[in-house]
Amino acid sequence: WTALHPQIANALGFLSAVGISVLGHHHFTFREASGKRDLADSSWRLGVAAIFGYLLNALFVYVVSDVLAAGPRLAILPMIFVTPVATFALNRSWVFYDRKSAGSDAVLKADARAANTLPSLLAVLSFSCVVGLTVFLLFGGQYMIMPTNTAWMMHYDPSQHYMGWAYFRDTPLFQFPLGANPLFGDKIASSIVFSDSLPLFALPFKLANAWLPRPFQYFGIWIALCFCLQTFFAFRILRQLGMPPEVAGLGGILIALSPAMLWRLDGHEALIGQWVLLAGVSLCLDKRWRGGAWLLLLAVTTLIHAYLFVMVAGIWVADVAGRSLGWHGEGSPTLREIVAPIVICPLIAWSVGYFMVAPRTDISARDGGFGFYHAELQTFFDSNVLWSYMLPDMPNGLGANEGLGFLGLGGCALLILAIAVHIWRKQFPKPTPAVRALFLITVAFALYAFSNRIAIVNETIASIPLPHVLDPFLVAFRVSGRFIWLASHLILLTLVVFAFHWAGRRIGTIILAVAVVGQFLDLQPAMAYYRQKLSTPWENPAQSNFWKEAAH
Repeated sequence: WTALHPQIANALGFLSAVGISVLGHHHFTFREASGKRDLADSSWRLGVAAIFGYLLNALFVYVVSDVLAAGPRLAILPMIFVTPVATFALNRSWVFYDRKSAGSDAVLKADARAANTLPSLLAVLSFSCVVGLTVFLLFGGQYMIMPTNTAWMMHYDPSQHYMGWAYFRDTPLFQFPLGANPLFGDKIASSIVFSDSLPLFALPFKLANAWLPRPFQYFGIWIALCFCLQTFFAFRILRQLGMPPEVAGLGGILIALSPAMLWRLDGHEALIGQWVLLAGVSLCLDKRWRGGAWLLLLAVTTLIHAYLFVMVAGIWVADVAGRSLGWHGEGSPTLREIVAPIVICPLIAWSVGYFMVAPRTDISARDGGFGFYHAELQTFFDSNVLWSYMLPDMPNGLGANEGLGFLGLGGCALLILAIAVHIWRKQFPKPTPAVRALFLITVAFALYAFSNRIAIVNETIASIPLPHVLDPFLVAFRVSGRFIWLASHLILLTLVVFAFHWAGRRIGTIILAVAVVGQFLDLQPAMAYYRQKLSTPWENPAQSNFWKEAAH
């Protein structure tokens, strides 16, 4: 350990562990219920689990040694207490569970039973954290995660988000609204809602203000958490749709590499929380009605961002309507479960300061930006300069970048493959009843994203007049292009399901692995861009002695 580089020592330990595991389990564990050996299937699963443990240890070494600048020996602690638990859970739920030899259907049913166990949950959480944190670090997360580093935020919108928190932390502890920020500028002060300072984190961190250093920012922690939750809920949705763990895992990685989310690293930290959309989809796909979970999700989303709340609320309405009409699920929500979010969420919004600024009634939707910040019809294939090395950028309007729904190189390849197979074999997975409600709300959001000004490659092909009675809502949610996110994520998830149903478990896994690798490699320029941007030092322009004198 002292003579070798930490990563070399980790690699040697990894190879030793794999060798011991394969030899130890060759004669005892790798067998079907009938007693026949199943060395090939179990060995590749064990290999994946071992590589997962290696990556987890490598992540610990990197974070402790490079990010925290501490001695690599400190990484021994998480290696001892975290990695064994995570890898045991993965092996218990996926490698060594009791599989039947009756065929693929029986294997999938065994997978489904294993998915409901505690080891499986621990394995999925560990996998999601490893994938999420790895993608986070590849995009410069080491510069964002340090709470005392604010240099990466001192430009454009992020500076507003940070300054909102910097002033809010010194406001009175007992005030109402709780999110009021009277110190944030003369005549422009309102609340942390309107500075996009993430009330979900600002409020609890304010309670610990006396113990926090200056400067301090929590946005990096939030972004890291979002990457993990994005992977987790994508994995969960695919498991709900009957996908085996390896397919769900690859789908989770693909969603974590979704440009629709990654682009928000450019200055909209709260909007990286698109995992709330996936959480809503997961609740909609659940066989049972989850009224308590829905209330919690809607309340949390209220404290994140208004745009995300409207989207999640739309999915909730679709789920309530679908179950009430008997389209899907067991049972329907009670009147109390429907009324509770309608009452509680506005109260939460009121308490954090959503209503401290009156809505604009003196401008039209067009003058407010609706129809400018929209999505264009080519959005799913438009790399928007940064998000593909291989695929060309398409012409679009200045505000169309807000409607980025690009699927990525891997996603586009899967879509082309799906179209070709559908034309050739007329084969496509049959949608479940729950998908009907999701499909309708996704189409509604997509239509709103395209706005009343329908355009393709910066050419307007239709402009639909709208009644002025809609202006207050359209001005408040003028950046309609953001509503394309749900469609972008669901298309990627649908393509994962299609690859599995069309090609089968083994070939489908290979196809998805190639798509994920292609997506990852094609995003290398974007990763380099963000690492360079986030590592750029910042120098305070207020260097005059006047500011030092004024402070005293």
